[in-house]
Amino acid sequence: MDSLRGRVSTLAGTTFDLGEKVGSVAPLAGGGFVAALEHRVVATDARGTLTAELTALDLPAHHRLNDGAVDPYGRFVFGSMNEHRDAADAALFRLDGTRLDVLRAGLTLSNGIDWSPDGRTIYFTDSVAKRVFAADYTEHGPLRNERIFAEWPGPGMPDGLAVDAEGQVWSAIWDGACLVRYAPDGNVAARVDLPAPRPTSLAFGGPRLDTLYVTSARVGLDEPTLARFPCSGAVLVSRPGVTGLITRRVHPSGEEN
Repeated sequence: MDSLRGRVSTLAGTTFDLGEKVGSVAPLAGGGFVAALEHRVVATDARGTLTAELTALDLPAHHRLNDGAVDPYGRFVFGSMNEHRDAADAALFRLDGTRLDVLRAGLTLSNGIDWSPDGRTIYFTDSVAKRVFAADYTEHGPLRNERIFAEWPGPGMPDGLAVDAEGQVWSAIWDGACLVRYAPDGNVAARVDLPAPRPTSLAFGGPRLDTLYVTSARVGLDEPTLARFPCSGAVLVSRPGVTGLITRRVHPSGEEN
Protein backbone atom coordinates (compact mmCIF):
# COMPACT_ATOMS: atom_id res chain seq x y z
CA MET A 1 0.00 0.00 0.00
CA ASP A 2 1.29 3.47 -0.95
CA SER A 3 -0.61 5.48 1.64
CA LEU A 4 0.05 9.01 0.42
CA ARG A 5 -0.66 8.16 -3.23
CA GLY A 6 -3.76 6.16 -2.40
CA ARG A 7 -2.45 3.13 -4.26
CA VAL A 8 -2.95 -0.51 -3.26
CA SER A 9 -1.03 -3.47 -4.68
CA THR A 10 -1.46 -7.18 -4.02
CA LEU A 11 0.92 -10.11 -4.34
CA ALA A 12 -1.37 -11.41 -7.06
CA GLY A 13 -0.25 -8.48 -9.21
CA THR A 14 -3.36 -6.30 -8.90
CA THR A 15 -2.79 -2.56 -8.42
CA PHE A 16 -5.51 0.05 -8.05
CA ASP A 17 -5.83 3.69 -7.06
CA LEU A 18 -8.43 4.80 -4.52
CA GLY A 19 -8.20 8.50 -5.37
CA GLU A 20 -7.22 9.76 -1.92
CA LYS A 21 -4.89 8.93 0.94
CA VAL A 22 -5.47 5.46 2.31
CA GLY A 23 -4.71 4.49 5.89
CA SER A 24 -5.36 0.75 5.75
CA VAL A 25 -6.95 -2.02 3.72
CA ALA A 26 -8.49 -5.33 4.83
CA PRO A 27 -9.97 -8.23 2.85
CA LEU A 28 -13.74 -8.43 2.63
CA ALA A 29 -15.63 -11.71 3.00
CA GLY A 30 -16.90 -12.74 -0.40
CA GLY A 31 -14.18 -10.83 -2.22
CA GLY A 32 -12.96 -7.27 -2.47
CA PHE A 33 -11.63 -5.01 0.25
CA VAL A 34 -12.52 -2.57 2.98
CA ALA A 35 -10.38 0.57 3.01
CA ALA A 36 -9.96 3.40 5.50
CA LEU A 37 -9.55 6.50 3.37
CA GLU A 38 -8.97 10.02 4.67
CA HIS A 39 -12.34 10.54 6.40
CA ARG A 40 -14.41 7.51 5.41
CA VAL A 41 -14.43 3.73 5.22
CA VAL A 42 -15.40 2.19 1.89
CA ALA A 43 -15.88 -1.22 0.30
CA THR A 44 -14.43 -2.11 -3.08
CA ASP A 45 -14.54 -5.05 -5.43
CA ALA A 46 -11.42 -7.13 -6.18
CA ARG A 47 -10.31 -4.58 -8.80
CA GLY A 48 -10.53 -1.65 -6.41
CA THR A 49 -13.74 -0.18 -7.77
CA LEU A 50 -15.75 1.51 -5.04
CA THR A 51 -18.95 -0.39 -4.28
CA ALA A 52 -20.17 1.23 -1.05
CA GLU A 53 -19.38 3.87 1.54
CA LEU A 54 -19.65 2.08 4.87
CA THR A 55 -19.25 5.10 7.12
CA ALA A 56 -18.09 8.72 7.00
CA LEU A 57 -16.47 10.46 9.94
CA ASP A 58 -16.56 14.13 10.87
CA LEU A 59 -12.91 14.43 11.90
CA PRO A 60 -11.21 17.59 13.17
CA ALA A 61 -8.99 19.60 10.84
CA HIS A 62 -5.63 18.00 10.06
CA HIS A 63 -6.92 14.55 10.99
CA ARG A 64 -7.29 11.47 8.81
CA LEU A 65 -7.81 7.74 9.22
CA ASN A 66 -4.83 5.46 9.61
CA ASP A 67 -4.09 1.82 10.45
CA GLY A 68 -6.85 -0.77 10.72
CA ALA A 69 -7.39 -4.50 11.24
CA VAL A 70 -10.17 -7.08 11.40
CA ASP A 71 -11.24 -8.24 14.85
CA PRO A 72 -12.05 -11.88 15.77
CA TYR A 73 -15.74 -11.20 15.09
CA GLY A 74 -15.34 -9.84 11.56
CA ARG A 75 -15.56 -6.13 12.40
CA PHE A 76 -13.18 -3.49 11.04
CA VAL A 77 -11.26 -1.71 13.79
CA PHE A 78 -9.30 1.37 12.76
CA GLY A 79 -7.78 4.53 14.14
CA SER A 80 -7.31 8.17 13.28
CA MET A 81 -4.27 10.40 13.45
CA ASN A 82 -3.56 14.05 14.16
CA GLU A 83 -1.22 14.96 11.31
CA HIS A 84 0.15 17.91 13.30
CA ARG A 85 0.85 15.58 16.26
CA ASP A 86 0.14 18.45 18.66
CA ALA A 87 -2.77 17.04 20.70
CA ALA A 88 -4.12 13.70 21.89
CA ASP A 89 -7.42 14.11 20.03
CA ALA A 90 -7.41 11.08 17.73
CA ALA A 91 -9.24 7.83 18.45
CA LEU A 92 -9.68 4.11 17.86
CA PHE A 93 -12.98 3.05 16.25
CA ARG A 94 -14.92 -0.15 15.56
CA LEU A 95 -17.33 -0.50 12.65
CA ASP A 96 -20.01 -3.13 13.33
CA GLY A 97 -22.35 -3.20 10.35
CA THR A 98 -23.59 0.39 10.24
CA ARG A 99 -22.76 1.10 13.88
CA LEU A 100 -19.59 3.04 14.62
CA ASP A 101 -18.22 2.91 18.18
CA VAL A 102 -15.30 4.79 19.72
CA LEU A 103 -13.19 2.19 21.52
CA ARG A 104 -10.52 4.56 22.79
CA ALA A 105 -10.20 8.36 22.65
CA GLY A 106 -7.17 10.41 23.67
CA LEU A 107 -4.67 9.11 21.11
CA THR A 108 -2.43 11.24 18.92
CA LEU A 109 -1.40 8.85 16.14
CA SER A 110 -3.32 5.59 16.27
CA ASN A 111 -1.34 2.83 14.61
CA GLY A 112 -0.69 -0.94 14.64
CA ILE A 113 -3.63 -3.10 15.84
CA ASP A 114 -3.96 -6.84 16.37
CA TRP A 115 -5.30 -9.46 18.79
CA SER A 116 -3.90 -12.33 20.83
CA PRO A 117 -4.42 -15.79 19.31
CA ASP A 118 -7.43 -16.43 21.56
CA GLY A 119 -8.95 -13.05 20.62
CA ARG A 120 -9.30 -11.95 24.23
CA THR A 121 -6.64 -9.23 24.16
CA ILE A 122 -6.36 -6.32 21.75
CA TYR A 123 -3.04 -4.58 21.15
CA PHE A 124 -3.05 -1.05 19.75
CA THR A 125 -0.41 1.60 19.24
CA ASP A 126 -0.05 5.32 19.79
CA SER A 127 3.08 6.14 17.83
CA VAL A 128 3.62 9.62 19.25
CA ALA A 129 3.32 8.33 22.82
CA LYS A 130 5.74 5.51 21.81
CA ARG A 131 3.45 3.02 23.48
CA VAL A 132 1.71 -0.21 22.62
CA PHE A 133 -1.35 -0.73 24.79
CA ALA A 134 -3.20 -3.93 25.66
CA ALA A 135 -6.79 -4.29 26.81
CA ASP A 136 -9.34 -7.03 27.41
CA TYR A 137 -11.53 -7.49 24.33
CA THR A 138 -15.00 -9.00 23.98
CA GLU A 139 -17.57 -9.21 21.21
CA HIS A 140 -19.66 -6.44 22.73
CA GLY A 141 -18.92 -3.58 25.07
CA PRO A 142 -15.94 -1.32 25.70
CA LEU A 143 -12.29 -2.16 26.17
CA ARG A 144 -11.50 -3.16 29.74
CA ASN A 145 -8.41 -3.42 31.90
CA GLU A 146 -6.31 -1.24 29.61
CA ARG A 147 -2.59 -1.24 30.40
CA ILE A 148 0.70 -0.21 28.82
CA PHE A 149 2.00 -3.35 27.14
CA ALA A 150 5.30 -1.92 25.87
CA GLU A 151 6.99 1.47 25.75
CA TRP A 152 9.66 2.12 23.13
CA PRO A 153 12.59 4.19 24.46
CA GLY A 154 13.78 5.33 21.03
CA PRO A 155 15.17 6.19 18.64
CA GLY A 156 12.09 6.14 16.48
CA MET A 157 8.55 5.14 17.39
CA PRO A 158 6.31 2.07 17.06
CA ASP A 159 4.25 1.90 13.88
CA GLY A 160 2.48 -1.18 12.48
CA LEU A 161 1.98 -4.34 14.52
CA ALA A 162 1.26 -8.06 14.09
CA VAL A 163 0.81 -10.99 16.49
CA ASP A 164 2.30 -14.38 15.64
CA ALA A 165 0.91 -17.85 16.34
CA GLU A 166 2.90 -18.05 19.60
CA GLY A 167 1.16 -14.92 20.90
CA GLN A 168 4.23 -12.73 20.57
CA VAL A 169 3.76 -9.17 19.37
CA TRP A 170 5.84 -7.74 16.53
CA SER A 171 6.18 -3.96 16.23
CA ALA A 172 7.72 -2.06 13.31
CA ILE A 173 9.88 0.82 14.58
CA TRP A 174 9.66 3.89 12.34
CA ASP A 175 13.03 5.69 12.29
CA GLY A 176 14.46 2.76 14.23
CA ALA A 177 15.33 0.49 11.26
CA CYS A 178 14.09 -2.60 13.08
CA LEU A 179 11.30 -4.87 14.18
CA VAL A 180 10.87 -5.70 17.86
CA ARG A 181 9.25 -8.94 19.00
CA TYR A 182 7.65 -8.72 22.44
CA ALA A 183 6.76 -11.68 24.63
CA PRO A 184 3.18 -11.75 25.99
CA ASP A 185 4.45 -10.14 29.22
CA GLY A 186 5.78 -7.12 27.27
CA ASN A 187 9.47 -7.95 27.55
CA VAL A 188 11.60 -7.77 24.41
CA ALA A 189 12.13 -11.28 23.06
CA ALA A 190 14.02 -10.37 19.88
CA ARG A 191 15.07 -7.51 17.64
CA VAL A 192 15.45 -7.77 13.88
CA ASP A 193 17.49 -5.05 12.17
CA LEU A 194 16.30 -3.95 8.72
CA PRO A 195 17.92 -2.37 5.66
CA ALA A 196 15.35 0.45 5.77
CA PRO A 197 15.11 3.10 8.52
CA ARG A 198 11.34 3.59 8.29
CA PRO A 199 9.45 0.29 8.45
CA THR A 200 5.75 1.02 8.52
CA SER A 201 3.98 -2.29 9.08
CA LEU A 202 4.27 -6.06 8.80
CA ALA A 203 2.15 -9.11 8.06
CA PHE A 204 2.60 -12.86 7.87
CA GLY A 205 1.73 -14.61 4.63
CA GLY A 206 2.50 -17.48 2.31
CA PRO A 207 0.88 -20.94 2.21
CA ARG A 208 2.26 -21.80 5.65
CA LEU A 209 2.05 -18.26 7.09
CA ASP A 210 5.80 -18.45 7.70
CA THR A 211 6.81 -15.51 5.48
CA LEU A 212 7.02 -12.07 7.03
CA TYR A 213 6.31 -9.10 4.77
CA VAL A 214 7.51 -5.70 6.01
CA THR A 215 6.49 -2.45 4.32
CA SER A 216 8.71 0.61 4.51
CA ALA A 217 8.67 4.30 3.60
CA ARG A 218 11.09 6.66 1.89
CA VAL A 219 9.12 9.86 2.45
CA GLY A 220 11.11 12.58 4.23
CA LEU A 221 14.48 10.86 3.86
CA ASP A 222 17.35 12.93 2.47
CA GLU A 223 19.61 11.80 -0.36
CA PRO A 224 22.50 10.61 1.86
CA THR A 225 20.08 8.45 3.86
CA LEU A 226 18.50 7.04 0.71
CA ALA A 227 21.96 6.24 -0.62
CA ARG A 228 22.76 4.42 2.62
CA PHE A 229 19.40 2.60 2.67
CA PRO A 230 18.45 1.96 -0.98
CA CYS A 231 15.70 -0.47 0.12
CA SER A 232 13.69 2.39 1.63
CA GLY A 233 10.14 2.27 0.29
CA ALA A 234 10.39 -1.41 -0.60
CA VAL A 235 8.47 -4.40 0.73
CA LEU A 236 10.97 -6.55 2.61
CA VAL A 237 10.56 -10.32 2.92
CA SER A 238 12.01 -12.70 5.49
CA ARG A 239 11.49 -16.10 7.11
CA PRO A 240 11.56 -15.40 10.85
CA GLY A 241 11.21 -19.02 11.97
CA VAL A 242 7.69 -18.53 13.37
CA THR A 243 4.25 -18.48 11.78
CA GLY A 244 1.50 -15.93 11.81
CA LEU A 245 -2.25 -16.14 12.35
CA ILE A 246 -4.84 -16.77 9.67
CA THR A 247 -5.93 -13.56 7.97
CA ARG A 248 -9.38 -12.46 9.12
CA ARG A 249 -11.90 -10.96 6.72
CA VAL A 250 -14.44 -8.21 7.29
CA HIS A 251 -18.02 -9.47 7.53
CA PRO A 252 -20.30 -6.43 7.13
CA SER A 253 -22.94 -8.15 9.24
CA GLY A 254 -20.41 -8.80 12.01
CA GLU A 255 -20.36 -12.57 11.59
CA GLU A 256 -17.53 -14.28 13.43
CA ASN A 257 -14.49 -15.35 11.36
